[in-house]
Amino acid sequence: MSDTPLAPVTPPARPHPRRRRASVPQLVLAALLAVAAAALVVLLERAVQLEAHVFAHAIPAVLGVSAVLGDHATLTIGAGGPTLFSMTVGLACSIVLLLVPFLLIAAALLSAGRISVLRAVFAVAVGAVLLEAVNTVRVVAIAALTLDDGVSGFGWGHTLVGSVIVLAGLLLATVGMLWIAARGRKGQAVTA
Repeated sequence: MSDTPLAPVTPPARPHPRRRRASVPQLVLAALLAVAAAALVVLLERAVQLEAHVFAHAIPAVLGVSAVLGDHATLTIGAGGPTLFSMTVGLACSIVLLLVPFLLIAAALLSAGRISVLRAVFAVAVGAVLLEAVNTVRVVAIAALTLDDGVSGFGWGHTLVGSVIVLAGLLLATVGMLWIAARGRKGQAVTA
């Protein structure tokens, strides 16, 4: 027997997987998305006006009543019919500030090299289109309820029906965007 203690056996060190580095196109798109997010915040009033323009076209197409866009994103709905009302499209009626996190999440995934440029563009486009479509449905529903039931319909449409529609749409857009972003090549999920 030997008086020399045995050295503890340490398992061999596992090689660390290489961290992905973002490519130049990924970094460029990440920067562009961050700039777009900042531009949406800075140009908030213009973005809301553009969204009100979408609503002014969607309401007549769906409800068959007139909708005229006036100053300060004010929609006058129902001229020439039994019910006429105006509503101002404000920040609370817009998805502009909901779109900013989508852009920043995509920018972060790109700058970490976790998502390809094409997948990021597709994910952001799908998220933005879904958010705008759902919000347009919400505003059309509010207009329909207001035309049918006046101020009471506006209250129900704005607080309950509109909230349910936009929350369901936000969930759908978030899941859709993350699903697109998380899919790897040949249908395999991207691993961390």
